[in-house]
Amino acid sequence: MPKARPLLSENSIIGLVRVLSRIPLPLAPKRPAFIIGCARSGTSVLKRVLGRQPGIAAFPGEANDWWHPSDYPWIEKRSTLPPLWENPRSFTNGSLANWPKNHAVRLKRMLRLYQLSQGQPALIVKSAMINYMLPSLADLFPDAKFIHIVRDPKAVAFSYAIKEHKKMVSAESTFRQRDLWRSFDDMVVRMIELWGETVGEIDAAVERLGLRGSDAYFECHYERFCADPKTVIREILLFLEQGGNLADLGEPVRSMNHKFKDNVSTQLLKRMEAKLADMRPPHADGYHANTWEERLENYRS
Repeated sequence: MPKARPLLSENSIIGLVRVLSRIPLPLAPKRPAFIIGCARSGTSVLKRVLGRQPGIAAFPGEANDWWHPSDYPWIEKRSTLPPLWENPRSFTNGSLANWPKNHAVRLKRMLRLYQLSQGQPALIVKSAMINYMLPSLADLFPDAKFIHIVRDPKAVAFSYAIKEHKKMVSAESTFRQRDLWRSFDDMVVRMIELWGETVGEIDAAVERLGLRGSDAYFECHYERFCADPKTVIREILLFLEQGGNLADLGEPVRSMNHKFKDNVSTQLLKRMEAKLADMRPPHADGYHANTWEERLENYRS
């Protein structure tokens, strides 16, 4: 059964939530689940489909200006930190250090107020800019669950580079002044590296937090989700303790991996494959090295 339409528009609800979050009430979201994974891995379509399922409220957008209030959007805020794609750890640590006083409690209030506005027991939040702050999320939201979606790094890198290079071209002088300018092909290769860094970071955090094999961590592959979305959504609903009742997906779910295959040059593809072949676990302590090798084997040619 489809969900009832809200009386207010999405923008009106978020605006009201932002205002009400200033009231010092002891509120925190119940059973929040965070969709994580490298940007362009299918997090958006996964969130949209889950948000149409009974019992689930999906927070609109990514709320990146709430996760990084002093440093996002990076250009508009004139952040002194490196952009996330350049150095995600430095960006995240610096952003967390720049949080305004009492920002954490207001953030919890905002998420809970949105959840209450939707009248749903479970809350889904997705952002590609929270992958390096999982320990902080676990501290802020002790009952949080994490849904990690992984996609072919070549498809991720090509799509991510298109998005970020457009921003770079539109603010060329800023990127050149900061010695951050890259050609499109160099940006694609950097995004291959970023995929590895991000997956490795999530693996390490999951291991440190004791989430692997627990009822608080679910991992899926974009390719399997696209091939059999109803099965994957049912599995996630069970993971979220929402039963297995499936509402209409609301949109066709199909793999977009063909886009990079149809558009990437032979020369660039060779560079991508070479970078992928040379990648090693990003953590010297070797968290879950076997899983790391299995991941790379899934996507090497």
